[in-house]
Amino acid sequence: MRHSIRGWVYLEATMNPRLRYLLQRTPGIVVGNSGIITQRIKFEDWLPLLEMHDTKELPKVGKWVEVLKGLYNGDVGYVDSVEPWGVQLFLVPRIPASKPSNVLPFKRKRSRPCATPTLFDPLVIKQVYGVESRRVQENCYRFKGCDFEYGLILKQFDFSSISTAVHPMDLSLFSLFLESQHPKLLRDKCSFPRPLEWDFAQGDEVCLSSLTSDTDHGIINSLLMDSVEVDFGTKKGVVRVPWLDIHKVINPGDFVEITGGEYRGRTGWFDGTGRMPGETFRNVASVIEVMNIDKPLDDRIKVNQMQILSHLCSDLP
Repeated sequence: MRHSIRGWVYLEATMNPRLRYLLQRTPGIVVGNSGIITQRIKFEDWLPLLEMHDTKELPKVGKWVEVLKGLYNGDVGYVDSVEPWGVQLFLVPRIPASKPSNVLPFKRKRSRPCATPTLFDPLVIKQVYGVESRRVQENCYRFKGCDFEYGLILKQFDFSSISTAVHPMDLSLFSLFLESQHPKLLRDKCSFPRPLEWDFAQGDEVCLSSLTSDTDHGIINSLLMDSVEVDFGTKKGVVRVPWLDIHKVINPGDFVEITGGEYRGRTGWFDGTGRMPGETFRNVASVIEVMNIDKPLDDRIKVNQMQILSHLCSDLP
């Protein structure tokens, strides 16, 4: 059977009575009134059949795809390699909690909730499971038959289990991918998809994270999955910029609403920007929250805790 063209079993054999007898008793084989359903393949089609793929777009290394089945259904993963049978993805692990020892074996099983995504930590694994994970090399471990690199799990999926049409990932998942600091993700940071909570629209004024001059200010021309096209005017024109390299232009004194993260829904006056020590991608803002301010929603500028990590301070003099 080929993962890329499901629905048929392909045989290179002579259809003798013993083989037909075996196929009739094989689970999953469709048998009609006249026996098993077969279709002869022309000789000139033999070789192309071995290289056949379905019509949907195949993923590429360094890009992001969405998982369609299993424990990681709906999660977004980074393509580490593409094989004839499918892909290997880096995902934020969903490791189920250890089973409690006091559960009786004959007790009725209940479906356990989906494990919360969190980066792999060998110390936490030892505390929860009471066993050591095997260290393969620096920042690489093996546990329960799975490989982990920089806190991310490496999983295999056939082509029918993934989609290249990726929905925006949750900010929490996005943050964990950045927190892993995996060298491959840092190298391909330009391919990161937009987090769900990031609020951008055509016509928004943005600037580059590595701001050097006023010419780095531009207007959003179009929104793409892994980047945004920004019109920088006559000097640069329209430039395609990764999501991680831009943020909104917000001036001190602007009234803002946080759209993601711990302070989602909170409002306040924008006070300024800076950079946290050791941060690779993030910009930091200081927002002083003013209580009981009745401000029309149209006058609020929506920012995000990842684009601008917000520090809200309610202890005002």
